[in-house]
Amino acid sequence: MRWLSGVFVALLLLACPAVAQTSTPAAVNGGIYRSSLPTLANGQPYPFILDSSGHLLVTVTSGGATSVTPATVTPLGNCQLTSLAAATGLASCSGGIPATSTTAQIQCESQAVRFRDDGTNPTASVGQPLLVGQPMLYKPSDLTLIKFIQQAASATCNISFYK
Repeated sequence: MRWLSGVFVALLLLACPAVAQTSTPAAVNGGIYRSSLPTLANGQPYPFILDSSGHLLVTVTSGGATSVTPATVTPLGNCQLTSLAAATGLASCSGGIPATSTTAQIQCESQAVRFRDDGTNPTASVGQPLLVGQPMLYKPSDLTLIKFIQQAASATCNISFYK
């Protein structure tokens, strides 16, 4: 009987590929958020969910029950920053930051970078590291605050803007 329930679960997963899966930063391989879990106003961690296509879903918890609601995200454009020998902000993107952007997904390739968003420029050894292949979802009050610098020559950052 036990093997029958295992077969049922396997068939269910094959039949429903869009079933959402809960992810935490440690469990996400190539996910979009790897720093720390977002927190609610009361300081409690707020897990996020990705569907099988990698789309971000939002969880709503009420009385211990969790429901999943698709997040409304509108892509606004992409840019690639390649001149990172000096502190460089998102405003350096060709065309600048799209006017209605509230969020940026940032991923570097070829070399790691460091970033700061406190008004002070990062250096190659001071700032938060962003490793190659480690995507970061950045949703500040002001997208112009963040600046990047390469840790070694020829770093590139790919940025996608959303609202």
